[in-house]
Amino acid sequence: MVNTINKYCVNNDCYNSNRKLDSVSYLIVHSTAVYPTVIRAAKGKNNWFTRWNKPGIQKLAHGFIDDTGVYQFAPENMRCWHIGNTWGNSNCIGYELCEFDGEKEFIGTWNNAVELYALLCVKYELESDKVIGHCEAHDMGFATNHSDPVPYFKMHGRTMNDFRNDVKRRIASLTATPGKVIDCDELNIRQSPNGKVLAAIPKGAKLYIIGAGTDSDGDNWHEIIYKNMTGYAWPRYISFKGIVNDKESLNFRRSPNGEIIKKIPDATPIDITGIGYDSEGSMWYKAEYQGVTGYVWPGLIRLK
Repeated sequence: MVNTINKYCVNNDCYNSNRKLDSVSYLIVHSTAVYPTVIRAAKGKNNWFTRWNKPGIQKLAHGFIDDTGVYQFAPENMRCWHIGNTWGNSNCIGYELCEFDGEKEFIGTWNNAVELYALLCVKYELESDKVIGHCEAHDMGFATNHSDPVPYFKMHGRTMNDFRNDVKRRIASLTATPGKVIDCDELNIRQSPNGKVLAAIPKGAKLYIIGAGTDSDGDNWHEIIYKNMTGYAWPRYISFKGIVNDKESLNFRRSPNGEIIKKIPDATPIDITGIGYDSEGSMWYKAEYQGVTGYVWPGLIRLK
């Protein structure tokens, strides 16, 4: 899970213009191009946050990435000035990768960037080929003439294609299913099942279910993506669309492990709207099917 820290550049001129993106068509990979000078995202006396968080600075990326995490300098939906005063600024999200000569720091930065760009691809329904370097955006006609991040990657024996391939593999592992927060004012997203709270998700907010986890009591939790965070949330307050995964048919019951109302054929889409428990304490999915509310066994439902 990528460590994301909000460090909005509230004193930056671009930030205070408060313009929104028209769309998210590409995700731009930048590098700072100041090597051999080493400047971290937000730590130390000489850092990028201090340099950019002041009046008179019009350039702004959505954030900086180093081996310690992702530092968000502006909201994702803000129009930032990072690839020239062009169409790209209105239709692209871009992050700067801090440059290091040490392999350990480089790999940490690379991995954090791969995780972030994969999460953004899932969120905005983009394929990995929409992740491009600043130089590639220039070749496509909507960015200034910069070479980054190619020289930085080359210094460590990597290419933009290597980066895209890693992002593609990570996207495949996420297999995200859209969901929504229901029946509570706020839902906690946690670092681990029933672990440390990372943030609160408001009622009605969209999220993505990417897997599952179990806490020390044996209770199941959804692994989710919310904005640019990954973590775990309690299934009771998340609705999503599932698919019946039973070669014959699935029993649709009036209560958890209760009376069978009807049979649902294999491969049928079904709306999951919460959970319930039977007399033995086993969890069942609460579901809506053909206008009827009932319960189904979770082991026979796969994410859509």
